[in-house]
Amino acid sequence: MKEIQLAIQGGGAKVCCLLAAMEAVQSLQQKGVLKVTKIAGTSAGAIAGSLFAAGVSIEGFRKQLVAGLGERLVRMFEPPGRLTMGRHLFSGSPFWDEEELKRELEGLFAETKARRVGDFATEYGIRCRLFLPTWRMAGG
Repeated sequence: MKEIQLAIQGGGAKVCCLLAAMEAVQSLQQKGVLKVTKIAGTSAGAIAGSLFAAGVSIEGFRKQLVAGLGERLVRMFEPPGRLTMGRHLFSGSPFWDEEELKRELEGLFAETKARRVGDFATEYGIRCRLFLPTWRMAGG
């Protein structure tokens, strides 16, 4: 079995491609072809990497996206108008509701033993370094 480490780039527009790649890696790991030992990810790459590290079925997550979760996520991030954008830039407040995204992500991890980044190493044997601006989750 080949041990590998992953570095997963960010970018919300790339999340479908990132998930497809992680689904393929997950399949190879389940077949015993490879073993992921470390993951570094930023933004959308942190989400994809953390889902993988917690043992969440990427195929199942993809099915949830198609069944309606994807539309809910897109609605969460609709671009603000110019006046609203200016107000957020001036005040330093976030453009979108972090709590709604946090609830969706917590739901995805509800069936796992992962509650903190360090849990990926202790529970699943994958050391992670994740940088997600909307989560206060880094380290491990």
